Amino acid sequence: DTDYYFDKPLIPVLKENVFHSTSYENKPIVLLGNGKEVSGLGYFLSQQLNTKLHAVSSITDFPSDDITTMDVVAIDTISTDETTKQLLHDMHHDKNYLMIYINIHNDDSDTDDLLVKYTDYEVCVRKGDDTKSQRWNHLAWEVIRLVARAFLPPAIPGSKSPSTNTAHLTMAPNTFFLSLSFPEITDDDNKSSSANTATTSITISDDSNPSIRKLMSEFCEDVDAMEYRVDLLQKRSSRFEVLYGLQLIREYCRPYGMRVPALPFPSGDLLEDAF
Repeated sequence: DTDYYFDKPLIPVLKENVFHSTSYENKPIVLLGNGKEVSGLGYFLSQQLNTKLHAVSSITDFPSDDITTMDVVAIDTISTDETTKQLLHDMHHDKNYLMIYINIHNDDSDTDDLLVKYTDYEVCVRKGDDTKSQRWNHLAWEVIRLVARAFLPPAIPGSKSPSTNTAHLTMAPNTFFLSLSFPEITDDDNKSSSANTATTSITISDDSNPSIRKLMSEFCEDVDAMEYRVDLLQKRSSRFEVLYGLQLIREYCRPYGMRVPALPFPSGDLLEDAF
């Protein structure tokens, strides 16, 4: 099974980060990164799970003796020494913990490569996002959502058997999707995103431009899914920027999605999923 780098489409690379839902059960969930945002997002996740948060400053402080089922461990300082590499390998490959990389923008390349290798999922955070209430709440939702999706049973294409992860249960008989083919999606300090087409320039803003709020509402009407055309972005060499752009689109669409399925959470709650 292969995937491709955005800027080198002809070079196949091994896809290492594949969810294994059954192996995560009754084990801690580990958030890793370099910054206080890691423990902040860990707090939201532990509250949703109704479990304990263990916030530590180094992977060598991992609370092995004090941890219980589904506790959240937030590690906010990651080095690249051999001890750290071995501990990451043990947690990810041997113990099969669900590992989440909280990518604080401007992480150095060595740390970034290491955490991509030894985590299952990535949430991108810009410095200052934790000071913007709506953005921060959405990022917490991103973490909670990915944990919920990680625990879904594997999807079986074409299967009609009842399951929480089958299109026959979560989607209508007739489904429709919208393809987003903007060449640029950016976000600035004023919490806006620019999406430029060949004929118009659109500023997507949650608060300052009501007409764009109405436009997003129309985008989401009677749509079951949205396609994010990364291949049509003018700048796609940065994995961080591509993933952050995807999170922005999901944030802007969440208030208007009408045909999104319920998503079971390990604690027994039901979440509203996103496109």
